[in-house]
Amino acid sequence: MHTPYRRGILLCWLALNLSLPVHAQSQEGRLGASSGKILGDDGNIWSLLQQSRYPLRIGILPVIHLNTKPTEANLQADLDAYLQTALPELQHIQSQPRILSNQRLLALADEVRLDLVIQPKLIALEDRHWLMLSVYSGPAGEVVQNTSHTLAQADPQTITDVIQSTLKDLAPSVPIHDWQQPDVQLGELHLRTRPEGMQVHLNQRAVGLTPLFIRGLEQGEHLVQVQENIAYQVKRIQVISSPPGVQVEINGKNRGLTPLDFPAELLGSGTYQLRFKSADTFKAEIRVQTQPEQVPVQLNNLPVQRSPVSFQELTQTEHTLTLLPYSAVKVRKPFSIAPQEAQTLEINAYKSARLNIETAISGAQLYLDGELAGDTPYTSHLAQGQYSLKISKTRYRTQERLIELQPGESHDLFYTLTPRSTDTSIFLTPTGELSGQFNLGIKYLGFGNLEPDSLAHLYGLEVDYGWPSLYQFADTFDIGLGISGFAFSLHSQNIWRRFQGLGTKLQFLRESDSIPISAAIGTYLSLDPEHNAWVGYLSLSRNFGDFALHLGLQTHGFNLNFGYTGWDHLRLGAIVYADSFLRLLAEDNESSSTFYGLQLGYSF
Repeated sequence: MHTPYRRGILLCWLALNLSLPVHAQSQEGRLGASSGKILGDDGNIWSLLQQSRYPLRIGILPVIHLNTKPTEANLQADLDAYLQTALPELQHIQSQPRILSNQRLLALADEVRLDLVIQPKLIALEDRHWLMLSVYSGPAGEVVQNTSHTLAQADPQTITDVIQSTLKDLAPSVPIHDWQQPDVQLGELHLRTRPEGMQVHLNQRAVGLTPLFIRGLEQGEHLVQVQENIAYQVKRIQVISSPPGVQVEINGKNRGLTPLDFPAELLGSGTYQLRFKSADTFKAEIRVQTQPEQVPVQLNNLPVQRSPVSFQELTQTEHTLTLLPYSAVKVRKPFSIAPQEAQTLEINAYKSARLNIETAISGAQLYLDGELAGDTPYTSHLAQGQYSLKISKTRYRTQERLIELQPGESHDLFYTLTPRSTDTSIFLTPTGELSGQFNLGIKYLGFGNLEPDSLAHLYGLEVDYGWPSLYQFADTFDIGLGISGFAFSLHSQNIWRRFQGLGTKLQFLRESDSIPISAAIGTYLSLDPEHNAWVGYLSLSRNFGDFALHLGLQTHGFNLNFGYTGWDHLRLGAIVYADSFLRLLAEDNESSSTFYGLQLGYSF
């Protein structure tokens, strides 16, 4: 910090009833008006302003003598004494009188927490003095009001009276927003952007335009967003070449020879196909100018640049020039405020970051701040700041997180995708595919008979785990292994049987973005010592988007499963059993009909 300049300022924490308007009233709340406006004589603007609930903090710099005419040596000391008598709220620190640069004035305002800074300047003439008071905005560091006074003599009493009168009549617009009733224990944010005039939202609430001081912030985490809100027009697109005289076609129509300006009817956002024709070698240049500047422009597949831009040393004959529809630059920054902290945040909104995202399986949809940005692999230059990122792909779990992009840096992210429609058991969920996670499933089957005219019900609980990619065979399919444990009961009018057991499965999976197919062989074995039984099976599964169809061919029958697998953790399906699995529960002399039911699965 610039400590030589914080010493010697008279700080006035104005508790005086000066009626200083520092806020504009709107439906969103109290918005800080943009800096640089002088509102003193504008009655209409006065009617829109509202008196601050919190006093302005004003710093009075030492007097600057703009000529060398001798003045009283102790003028500043006497002036300080008079000011402190007239304004007892002043805090006084010694310093050297000096005109501050814009950057040092901003640093001063941040360090000492000044909303306004008054710089007195004194010019001594032969028979009189000129006293000029320049009022600077602390947030912007710019002059917002100038006053001049002719003094018969430059004594401390007279200068004090002028300063005191100026304070009472002070009427500049100061870009300040009080988040809540400020208190000495609360913090504040000093926000500045390049460019200025960007809309500011704090915790999703509009608070004003930059530069802006936001006072009265409670301790903790906050999120500030700055965003531009402007339309643009293309001022000029020019094509020149060396040597000149190259023929230029724009969108298939001959427009003339270089140097060439695009006709007015083509000056707008969109894509232009340019073709250069020349019998000799040449180097061309394309210049784009817009109002305002910073419009995104792209040539061929080169990185997007912002106007004004010049594409030089072009030797190819065909080019694609794209003026992208203007998307307002938006930057979000999280920050943390400590008690009594004054934090300064400066954002260069047009300094971008590069984001590269790849997924283990390509073609995943990528969403940034809720909007579809493209498919993976994804590469783009984005405004710095915080983004909400979502990666979504059919049959795979959705992944969401917050990312923070730093200006001027490249961010490389890689994500593996976890299948949603997975399990180790052909009975648990509709797809029958393995996953490296625990799965819990329950099922109910009814509407079938264990014996003629004996309605029966089947209840089941199963837990399983799998290793879906133990080995990859010739880049063709993955071989996986799964194990499971189960407990079932069969109930009818005359029968109540329970048993538990283990299951194993060997899977062969052929992955495809359109219709994934898997085949598996496996067995279920009852652990009941009094009723040892087993069921072997061959299973086939096909996925159709978020729906799955599964067929199990078993040693004693078959089962058919159909279900929805579009949720990340939950799966729901319908089951049809023809004998098959019931053989684990039924005696050899018992027969069973087809059963129908529902199953519900959850993956951890």
